[in-house]
Amino acid sequence: MTTSESVFSAAESVTNIDPRHMKDVVMSGHVPIRAMIVPWPPEGIPIPIPCQFNPNEITYDVGANYKNVFGDKLEPGLKEYAGVKHEKLTMKLDFDTSESGYLDVRIMMLPLLNLVKVNPLWKIIRSAMGAKVRPPFVYFIWGMFSLMMRFKAVVTDLSVVFTYFSPEGIPLRATTTVTFEAVLDEFLGQNPTSRSEARKMRIVAEGETLDFIAYQEYGDAANWRHIAMVNDIDNPMSVRAGTVLKLTPIDGAGAR
Repeated sequence: MTTSESVFSAAESVTNIDPRHMKDVVMSGHVPIRAMIVPWPPEGIPIPIPCQFNPNEITYDVGANYKNVFGDKLEPGLKEYAGVKHEKLTMKLDFDTSESGYLDVRIMMLPLLNLVKVNPLWKIIRSAMGAKVRPPFVYFIWGMFSLMMRFKAVVTDLSVVFTYFSPEGIPLRATTTVTFEAVLDEFLGQNPTSRSEARKMRIVAEGETLDFIAYQEYGDAANWRHIAMVNDIDNPMSVRAGTVLKLTPIDGAGAR
């Protein structure tokens, strides 16, 4: 397989485009990337969930906490800023199985619905260990959008509106409204030197390379070798969107 054929093959795997037209679309310079949700369950087995259709709108919501009341001669009666209250992404995701016959659309939605539930087996195991149980952490990843706005989150709200049924009452089309709420104040737009070393994993977004990630995580693009070594990556050019990378601290000597 040639390099160009490999590019087309990779693009086909993350788009909604008919493979027969993929080459023309790629050559035009406009390749729509399929959005996906990458869960990170407590049991540690992330399986990306590709969105059937990309969202048309995404709402970003952020709030601030204030406590106490302080004042001085210049600004009396002000409240003291106490950090970010919440960061949320809310979007509508459509599902449609009407062209596939009588496939119940809820089957396609099941992985998404499970993001607000706890695996029963894992609940028993965690409870026996005296540990808390929780649904999986998730990342929403979509091309250039997630290059500047991606955070570790949980799905806090999920509602479904069924909009089309078969004569037998089988739901064939639905729209879900999903809210992702951040659990850590980590955005990719931060200064690389301000990042905490406590973060041990990262989901590769579309368009990211190991040297780009190394610069953001460690402040030095040359540390891509450290990331490749930790994750047993032989070919850094083969890393695709959705890949889960382990990030470990670098000793004082660096990893060049």
